[in-house]
Amino acid sequence: GQWAVEDKLPLFTPKFIQNGLNAADLPEIKMAVIQHAKPQEISKSHSFYPTVALLKDADGLDRVRLGDLNTKYLRFPESLDYVEFAEQLFDATDFENLPKFRQFMNIAMDLLGRKINLE
Repeated sequence: GQWAVEDKLPLFTPKFIQNGLNAADLPEIKMAVIQHAKPQEISKSHSFYPTVALLKDADGLDRVRLGDLNTKYLRFPESLDYVEFAEQLFDATDFENLPKFRQFMNIAMDLLGRKINLE
């Protein structure tokens, strides 16, 4: 959360901007990263709620790795559509020997039937 915003976000900001992020969006990203692991929710009326909730749902879907995903905590109905994908992605990767990011993304995209070019 806070550590990632302070330590890592500055490292990745130029790459985000290079890939189309508007610098004005940084406060929203900061809030999502800080809030995603906190148990309390920000108000649904907050303008950043969709981004925060999306990251919380992605984090929740990662719980398939721990075997304790509780879908009642997912915020968006569409997130339920990704439970099977999260399980397949976990099954297709070696948790003890995690692949490099590009390999991981290729596995994910293959499961989705899509191609991606990370070069």
